[in-house]
Amino acid sequence: MKPTDLPKEIDLTEGYLWLEVIVPNNFPQEAASFVILNHSVDKDLKRLVDKELFDFHIECRSLLKTLKYMDNNLDKLFEKALVIKSQPAPVVVEKKQPSPNKGPLIVKMKETREKEEKEKLREKEREIERQKELEKPKEKAPVLVQGSWTQEEQRMLELAIVEFKDIKDAKEKWTKIGERVGKTMSKNY
Repeated sequence: MKPTDLPKEIDLTEGYLWLEVIVPNNFPQEAASFVILNHSVDKDLKRLVDKELFDFHIECRSLLKTLKYMDNNLDKLFEKALVIKSQPAPVVVEKKQPSPNKGPLIVKMKETREKEEKEKLREKEREIERQKELEKPKEKAPVLVQGSWTQEEQRMLELAIVEFKDIKDAKEKWTKIGERVGKTMSKNY
């Protein structure tokens, strides 16, 4: 989409409007959501336009109609957002009274949006943890003392490996396996 429909106050340094449309698995029972991804657009403007698209989508319950609405009214959406943002006092938005058959859907959609935002945050936290794990120095895995193994010790070793498979720390894992099998750890780990 070319940015020709946008007000002159909106400067898209990217050269285009980057819009993410999130369609849930159970669409159309659950509404899609819209997020402007351009870094050059002010976050408050993004939020206001995203909300306006979301509200329109809830009302019409059609993804195609929402996209056509956005295409035909993009300049008005941004102009409205600029006006709201420029107002000194906080804007009190009146709650629309949804029709009786849409009430639970709106609540469900808002819950879904919040759930998606929380999941994105959790995913970012997991990614940070993965990065931290990658940055940790690698330890050599401890080795059980070699020597002759009885069939019973071999069987106990195999059971202990399965039992302690979820322990991430190699030293702790092999220490526990060694204790279970009755073998001591080599000092060369």
